[in-house]
Amino acid sequence: MQLHFPALPEELTSADQKIIEYISSHTDVFLFMTIGQLSAGLSDATVSRFARHVGCKDFKELKHVVIQQSTEHKPVQK
Repeated sequence: MQLHFPALPEELTSADQKIIEYISSHTDVFLFMTIGQLSAGLSDATVSRFARHVGCKDFKELKHVVIQQSTEHKPVQK
């Protein structure tokens, strides 16, 4: 799934790229993760900074942005 963030900087750090790749390929899992679970291998502060880099106020708002996009692209189940 291709994610679109409110403000994506021209250059991303390697940590930012890792986070985007993880969220894009594990969207359903990400929605239920805590910041600590997502930051495995990175610090919580790195994930928090990432949220601000992409135009979100905090991790909670980042999840909200991803939720909105994931529900827009899923077909309705019967």
